[in-house]
Amino acid sequence: MNISLLYNVFLGETSPLIASRVDSPAHEMGARRMENMIPMLSGGLRKRPGTWFDGNTFNNNEARLIEWLLSDGNCVILELTAETIRVWQDQGDNAYQVTQTILSPYTVEQIREVHYAASNNEMWVVHKEYPPIKLVLNKDENVIKKYEPTFRRADGKNEEIDFKSENNCPSCIAFESGRLCFAGTNNKPNKIYLSRAPDSKTGENRYTDFTTEDRYITTKEISKIDLNEDGSEKTEIVKDKDGNIMYNPDVLAFKVYDQYNTHLIDINGDIYCLSLNTNAITHESYLILKRVAFIKNQLVIVDEVYGRASYSFYHSKLTIGNVTGGAEELEGIYFLREGEDLTTVYTLMGTWYKKGDPCTQPAYIKYTEDIENINITASHAIILEENDMHGSRLQWLAGSRHLLAATDRATWSDTGEIPTPATFDMSIIDYTGSSNLQARGLKEFVVYAGRDGKSLRALVWNQNQQGGGYYEMNISEQAAHLFTAGIKDFAVINYPYPMIWIVTRAGELISCTVNIQSGILAYAKHPTDGIVEAVTVASQKTGDVIFLSVKRGEVRNIEHIILEDLVNSDFYDSHYVDAGECRTFSTPTKIIEGLQRFAGKKIYVFADGAIEPPVTVSEDGIAELQNEVLKVHFGLPYKAVFSPNTRQIPANGTSVGKKRRIEKIMLQLYKSIGGRAGTDEGKTTEIITKRFGEYKLGTAPEPFTGEYEITVSGNIDTEGKLVVTHEEACPFTMLALVERVAILEV
Repeated sequence: MNISLLYNVFLGETSPLIASRVDSPAHEMGARRMENMIPMLSGGLRKRPGTWFDGNTFNNNEARLIEWLLSDGNCVILELTAETIRVWQDQGDNAYQVTQTILSPYTVEQIREVHYAASNNEMWVVHKEYPPIKLVLNKDENVIKKYEPTFRRADGKNEEIDFKSENNCPSCIAFESGRLCFAGTNNKPNKIYLSRAPDSKTGENRYTDFTTEDRYITTKEISKIDLNEDGSEKTEIVKDKDGNIMYNPDVLAFKVYDQYNTHLIDINGDIYCLSLNTNAITHESYLILKRVAFIKNQLVIVDEVYGRASYSFYHSKLTIGNVTGGAEELEGIYFLREGEDLTTVYTLMGTWYKKGDPCTQPAYIKYTEDIENINITASHAIILEENDMHGSRLQWLAGSRHLLAATDRATWSDTGEIPTPATFDMSIIDYTGSSNLQARGLKEFVVYAGRDGKSLRALVWNQNQQGGGYYEMNISEQAAHLFTAGIKDFAVINYPYPMIWIVTRAGELISCTVNIQSGILAYAKHPTDGIVEAVTVASQKTGDVIFLSVKRGEVRNIEHIILEDLVNSDFYDSHYVDAGECRTFSTPTKIIEGLQRFAGKKIYVFADGAIEPPVTVSEDGIAELQNEVLKVHFGLPYKAVFSPNTRQIPANGTSVGKKRRIEKIMLQLYKSIGGRAGTDEGKTTEIITKRFGEYKLGTAPEPFTGEYEITVSGNIDTEGKLVVTHEEACPFTMLALVERVAILEV
């Protein structure tokens, strides 16, 4: 029985653990080997583009790469080596150069633990052993300056918010709703700190202000009754403003001072003095006494009495002689007035007082009290302590649709509301946990390394949940064998399609094409002649660029990959060599000089749209090509390989265990040149796409698009092995594969 099978969706290299899952689409459309091939969301496979050589790391040291997207849409790459940060910027024409070098405190062991977050032209870098660093781009000078900010603490009392003390520096950082978020200090490993929100009036950020409230002091005068030793209340005599004793309001009393013969009288609290100087009064002199009353708070004269200067006091009554020589007792309140014919001036002076016991009142102790007032608004800083019931340290923060966080035993999400002191809270999503590698975000999910560092996991947004929410999933399970060495670094891109690029501790480079909604997680390995030590992705105006730090021999390079637009790009400018360069000459030439870094090595060449024979570079760094060229891409070769899994074929039940033989395969290619296909790498047939009769000898062949059929002479076995390879320095894109298989029934 002969059966034809079509493959146009490729789900990457799969784990041997699912080799028997012939019912699984991941196994059926997956591969036992996928090297330097990239499964595409549109279907088909494309050969990985080569890497461009940018330069060497600082002092040939091991590096960590960090991306920084600026407000103008450009992206710079920060190269972190021991105690140094270098800035790589695009100089145009796909040329990246170091434009600045900045000192840093981090050792080579610590650069892997650094976390970072950027907002416009500010980059924040944290490590648990050092105070946070802020890098700021000065647009006018195009210079990045480094600062160690001073953080304002909540009312100066909360010592844990200085972020400078030993064992109190944050190790996690993110931005969320305009707030700067810190977490993971050694002293407070479970606390999350969110700075104040941007000023709503000025728009200025308040990233260094971790004040949780406005505190201000008001002073209030208060008093309390003084007590005796026995606990009874003390009293004190009431005195007027001049220190005179006030008496209880009984009968009017007069007191005569010997020197001045002064009468003191109190009228309803107003004190008057009646003073007589007897030495100056003659017998013929007369006194004019005016009787007064206090009516409705006004002093009113009732009548006047005339008399001689002789006088006496008797029972609070004033006796004065009158003009007839008799005597008259006058009752009431009097004071003396000066008459026109008086020779003595009687002056109203001093104070009055009343007869009776002195007035008393409770003895009060008076003092002031400082009152601390607190004013909390939605813009204030937020401090929240989370606990996963194991006391685990917070490993990372990420700002996505929500603020996300992780410990080594759990992952967390906030409530989704704009964070304020009244609304901010975190809840556990899952108990799988995470390593301390910083998480990375794509459009609909956040990627992070599992707690053992040997799995890749994701928090995926699900709008169908009530109010929307995240759920956790293991996105590396179907390719777990690729992560045996553990994850050292990873980065994510969005263009031309979502992908994750991973570096393992063994120096391997892995890619994963992602579409969670469609269930596509397609992994591939990307071996090269070097050891990959770091990866990051720069979002440039022309597309996302993957940057790598690669150790080739004893030399460490900074290199980058551009996933070219297969439809619109210029085929003659294709770059499919590693650590490569492109040179353009004004006149045709065969000689390329200045290749000392390739001395003694064989390089592959793609020149003017055609494949040149490989050439070995001399010890002087000179390469001589076979043909004269104007534009040439050259670099180290790499091999792309695709070998599918054992396929389940509907043939009288299952085909598992049945003998089979592949008779023919048909490849649907797109703008491709070269390649080989067969049942075994030792038994492959060259794919010759030159159209005889149309191809002119000595000219560059046109890239082939169409169907290409190969008759293979494979073995009879139960696996139906098949392999497609490509080593040439040019593009190779396979949109579909059709195989004709003969099943041998018993």
